[in-house]
Amino acid sequence: MRYAIYFTPRQDEPLARIAANWLGRDPFGAATRPVEAVGELSAAEVAFHTASALDDFAETTPVVTIPRLVVSQIDGFFALVPEGPLPALNRFADDVVRDFDRFRAPLSEAEIERRSPDSLKPDEFRNLCQWGYPYVFETFRFHMTLSGRASSQESPRLRAAID
Repeated sequence: MRYAIYFTPRQDEPLARIAANWLGRDPFGAATRPVEAVGELSAAEVAFHTASALDDFAETTPVVTIPRLVVSQIDGFFALVPEGPLPALNRFADDVVRDFDRFRAPLSEAEIERRSPDSLKPDEFRNLCQWGYPYVFETFRFHMTLSGRASSQESPRLRAAID
């Protein structure tokens, strides 16, 4: 079994309510509701994840503020991303990878193959083998996924639903 550490907004932030409505579930409670699909894609296919076992790390780590998020499309997926570069956020992400790597089991051959290693750039493949994920450190891009991969036909309709 694998676990991941993900960002989640505070419960009292508007983004938390918007995300709960979009995803059909509230990470701070048991409430769920049906989610309408937009075309062939359902927001419930993708989730924001929460983690509560990071107390020690959180207590000693400086707060990182993301001033503004914008909707972007990354490799066909819609996501919320920072409006501009945030070196403090990248340092934070680097620290998470380094500090929690000790809890990570080595990847199996099947897990490596699932990442399509032949399509990865050399540094992404190195990251996959060393850190368990190709998009860490220099290749990391903070994002909060809003959809599955959207086709060129679905993208405009999904973008309109997100906006």
